[in-house]
Amino acid sequence: MADAALLKIFEAAIDLKRPVAIRPFEVVEGDTGNRIVLTLTDDGEAASLAGMYVNAVFSNSNGISVQETGDGSVTIDGNTVTIDLNPASFAPGMVECELQIYSSSDEAPEDITDCDVLVTSAKFNFSCRRAILNGETLPAAPMFPTLSALVESVTEAETARASAEAARQANETVRQANEAVRQENEVLRQSNETVRVTQEGARITTERLRVGSETQRASAEAARASAETAREAAETARAAAETARAAAEESRAATFAELIASVPGGAEILQSPPTEATEGDTGSLAVVSSTGRAYICADAHDGDGTAADPPHYTWRRIEYASDWEEINSFTLTEDLGAIEINKDSNGEPFFFDELRITMLGGMSGGNTARVAVNGNTNQYYATFSNFIAMNVTYPERCMAVLTLKKPRMNFMIAEKNTSGDGDGSTVAAAKTTYVGMLRLNTAITGYSAVRISGNGSSYKFITGTQVLVEGRNLH
Repeated sequence: MADAALLKIFEAAIDLKRPVAIRPFEVVEGDTGNRIVLTLTDDGEAASLAGMYVNAVFSNSNGISVQETGDGSVTIDGNTVTIDLNPASFAPGMVECELQIYSSSDEAPEDITDCDVLVTSAKFNFSCRRAILNGETLPAAPMFPTLSALVESVTEAETARASAEAARQANETVRQANEAVRQENEVLRQSNETVRVTQEGARITTERLRVGSETQRASAEAARASAETAREAAETARAAAETARAAAEESRAATFAELIASVPGGAEILQSPPTEATEGDTGSLAVVSSTGRAYICADAHDGDGTAADPPHYTWRRIEYASDWEEINSFTLTEDLGAIEINKDSNGEPFFFDELRITMLGGMSGGNTARVAVNGNTNQYYATFSNFIAMNVTYPERCMAVLTLKKPRMNFMIAEKNTSGDGDGSTVAAAKTTYVGMLRLNTAITGYSAVRISGNGSSYKFITGTQVLVEGRNLH
C-alpha cells in the first residue's frame, strides 16, 4: 500500500496470557485501508518477536480467514505486530482475532528455519458494519430529462412485455416445478439460519459477560488502590499520634520530676493513692502513676495507737496550671448594661477550671459591677466597686482584670486588678484592688459562662470597650 494512501490505523495492546481490555474500534465492510498496530506483552512485559513467524487469525460472520507474515500483510518490529487488514478478514458483526506465533526451540532468533513451537495470544475483538453504499444499494435517479426518456422506454417495453407474456406463461410451468424445489431448500436454509442466530446470541451474551467481568475487576482494583492509600494515610497519622504521645509522656515525666525535686527533704514515690493509712512524714510526696495526680503530706500525727487517738495523715493534692487559652475576644459596638460570654469565638460551648476576663474601656453612670458565673445570677454572683474607674479624657487607659479561681468546697475566690485611677494621668498604675471569696449555693467544678453587669440600670459599658476572655485547666 502506497505511503500517500489514507489509512485507518487502530492501535491496541494485547498479552500472550491474559485478556486485556482495549479501546473499541469499528471497520466498514469492503474497506481496504485498515491497519491494526498491536503491541504484544508477556504478562505485562514486552515480548520480543525477532525472527518469528506470525499468523493473524480472524473469525467473523462469513467464517475464518488468516493473514500471515509470509504474504506480507503482517509485519514485525520488536514486540509490535502490524496487520494491513484484507477485506476478506472481516464481515458485518463482531470480529475476533488472535495471533499464532511460531518459533524454534533449538535456534537463535536470527537463524530460525524450523518453526516447531507455537503459542497463541489472548483474543481481542472489534466490530464491522455494512457500508451504506453496497451491492444492494439502488443507484440514484438521474435528472428530469433522463426520467422522461425512461418513461418513453417503458412504454416501448410494455409492447415487448405483452409479446413476452406468452413465453412467460409457457415457462411458468417449469418455474413452478423449480419453486417446489426452492421451497424445500428454503426450509433447510431457515433451519440453518435459526441455529446461526441462536449461536450468535450466545456468543454476544458471553462477550457481554466477559466485558462486565473485566469492568468489575477494574473497579475492584481501583477500590483496592484507594483502600491502600487510606491505610497508608492512617498509618502516617498513627505514627504522628504516637510521636506526639511519646513527647507528651516525656513532658509529663519531666514536669513531675521537677515537682518532686522541688519538695524540701526529698520525696517518696508511692504506687497507690494516698490514704490515712499511708505512712510518711510531713513533706513527703505521693504520685499515682496511672492518673498523674500528685499529693503532698501536709500534716502527720502518729497517735498513741488507741481507738481514741489513731494515726492520722493529711494529704493535699498538688495541681499545676496549663497556659492561658483564649476563649473569645470582641469590641463593643454599642453601650451595654451587661456582657455575657457562654460561647467561644467559634460559637461552641466551653468549660475551664479557671477564667480570666480582661476589659479595656470604661463604665458610664457608675463603676460598680456584678459578676455571675454559669448563667445563674440568683446564686453565683459577686459585686465589685471601682470595677472600671471611668477616665473621661483617656478611657483607653482604664483596664480591669478579673480572675475566677477554681471552686473549692462550694467557695470561689475572685481576684480583681485595675489599671488607671480616672484622673487623666499619662501613667497607668496597676494595683490589686479586691480579692474576695464567694460562697456558692450549689457546688460547681468549673466555669462554662460568665456575666458582668453594671450594678444599676444606668451603669453601662461604653462603646469601644475591648473584652478578652481566657481559660485554663489545673492538672
